[in-house]
Amino acid sequence: MAGDLFSLAGFVHADGLTPFSGAASVNFSIQPWARAFSLIEILVVLAIITLLVAIAAPSWRAQHNQALTNEAKIVLNRLDLKQRQFMLRHARYASARELPSLQELSASLVAHYRLEVLTDSSGYALQLVGTRPDLSALTLSHLGVLSESAQTGAP
Repeated sequence: MAGDLFSLAGFVHADGLTPFSGAASVNFSIQPWARAFSLIEILVVLAIITLLVAIAAPSWRAQHNQALTNEAKIVLNRLDLKQRQFMLRHARYASARELPSLQELSASLVAHYRLEVLTDSSGYALQLVGTRPDLSALTLSHLGVLSESAQTGAP
């Protein structure tokens, strides 16, 4: 049988010996039941992959949220600079419509935060409010004080 498999594949030398013929004879016949993975083997592999994903997903989500928060802080600082420039030019603070949009400053934040500008005669506060409850709300005052607060629910 082994010679037939090798002869079909073209592995027979001119002397009639197969490449693996020698001291030990090897049977390369494949049993019909041994051609694929069993259902149990596939389920075990899927269970292991699921377990690894379940362990890694919360950590990945926390890192993603932290990256979004860091980018939001950078955007708030840029908006603060724009607000101060507007005050020097117009002797008043800018509204949200007069400041650059989040899309202009950071395209990735648009889906996760919305900008709110609170102004009065004595100052202003720039707020980035998360669109998901697991993102913190960030506020930067005219004094340069940055505060971060957890949201209790989706806005």
